[in-house]
Amino acid sequence: TFEVISVSDEIISITANALIAPNPFDAYTLLKLDNNYQLHNSTLVILDVQGKQVSAMHHLNGNSIKIFRNGLPDGIYFFRLSDQNNNMLLTGKLFVQ
Repeated sequence: TFEVISVSDEIISITANALIAPNPFDAYTLLKLDNNYQLHNSTLVILDVQGKQVSAMHHLNGNSIKIFRNGLPDGIYFFRLSDQNNNMLLTGKLFVQ
């Protein structure tokens, strides 16, 4: 089952609670997981609206991820955060402006 934790940020929590702010963002945004959850060798994938991977961050640890724009054009993007075993932790939308 899925738990919606924030309609405005449109993050779907599968096994971890999180907040992403600011969203929309210009230069970067911060994805912060609940303090009780720690990433270990996790991966964040960013997809465009057509489902094409446009960015990825690997070997993530801790409970927060700073996501930089890195030249992405303005628009809506989707993200998937998975653990070291490729189990989905979070999915959601990013708004770049």
